Amino acid sequence: MAYVGALDTDLYEAFINSAKQPAIGEKYQFLHTSDESCAAAVGVSAPGVGISRRFDDSPVAFSGDNSVEAIVEWAKAASVPKLITFSEDYIEPIFADHNPALILFTQENGTDYQAVFQKAANDL
Repeated sequence: MAYVGALDTDLYEAFINSAKQPAIGEKYQFLHTSDESCAAAVGVSAPGVGISRRFDDSPVAFSGDNSVEAIVEWAKAASVPKLITFSEDYIEPIFADHNPALILFTQENGTDYQAVFQKAANDL
């Protein structure tokens, strides 16, 4: 997760304080640069907070209010892929946090369920 911009903003203060929150503090590396030419790499314009990930659409820009709570909720949601093969790694982010989920039980292997999932998610 990266903050791009000056250090004297409310967003930067919320960003720094969100890094101290146990819900996301160990899930992300927290980076800062004041070099605005780096903003596009994390999908933001300065000042802004963004996440680069290795799944789903990336990067993802934060668009909430300048509060720790808003950043933490956004970061928790952004840390879980839209489509997963369920394992115990996803129990807490889905069930403990009471996030909505669609579960498909199948014995098939190698089938691309992305289109099926996208249609179901759009219908919700």
